[in-house]
Amino acid sequence: MTDTWWENDNLDQTYTKSLACYTPEEIYDLCERANLQITGYFPGGAMDFVAWEYHEKVALEECMGYRIKVERK
Repeated sequence: MTDTWWENDNLDQTYTKSLACYTPEEIYDLCERANLQITGYFPGGAMDFVAWEYHEKVALEECMGYRIKVERK
C-alpha cells in the first residue's frame, strides 16, 4: 500500500510513503536490536471474506494487524 500527498501551494512536489508489514517474529527481532522488550501484543481482528463476517477476537497468527507495547530493557 502506498499513500501519496502534496502541499496545496506546491503541487509539483509529491511525497509517497509505503506501508511496512512485519510478522510478530520480525518485530521481535527489530525490538531486540533496538534494546526494547515487548511487554504485550494486542491482536486486531480478522475478516472472513467467504462468510463476509468480521471477527474482533482472533489469535495473533490470524489477525490482520496488531499493536505492541514495548519498554526499554
